[in-house]
Amino acid sequence: MKKKIIILCGVANSGKTTTLRELVKTKTEHTGTIKMGARTICVKGFSSPQEREDFCKVKKVKENIQKRLDYCKRKFKNAFVLVMPFTIQKRKGRINKDCIVKPIKWLKSRGYSVHIIYLRKVTDADLMMKKITSEEIGSRENSSSKQARELKDFIKKHL
Repeated sequence: MKKKIIILCGVANSGKTTTLRELVKTKTEHTGTIKMGARTICVKGFSSPQEREDFCKVKKVKENIQKRLDYCKRKFKNAFVLVMPFTIQKRKGRINKDCIVKPIKWLKSRGYSVHIIYLRKVTDADLMMKKITSEEIGSRENSSSKQARELKDFIKKHL
């Protein structure tokens, strides 16, 4: 049976914890499980390894992940799928890319099949605007020139 991990990635307050708690139907416990076929879906800890350690300390994040894996192995042998949140954060203008990418590569190198799901934070304004807009231009920090080009292209196309 292939060893599997599902990572639910998202920025702070994107709903990772509430989504995982709803998946395993728990409000207060630190661990939750559900049975799916021959496997147990195991959520060990609802906070992400990145939040539990100093900003972007890859070694500490890996150790945290290893503790989660060890717990699931003890409880369910190899018939489990570990599901855990990963938080995408930014400090001092730096995103914690290494603390997302390196642990994923590490898990893959150890024979795990890693599936990454991006839980994109969508606001009420996003939902409302989606219904009434003609075009969407992605907004990112320091991308105003790209946004201006996209706006210019849209205007040219619709003149």
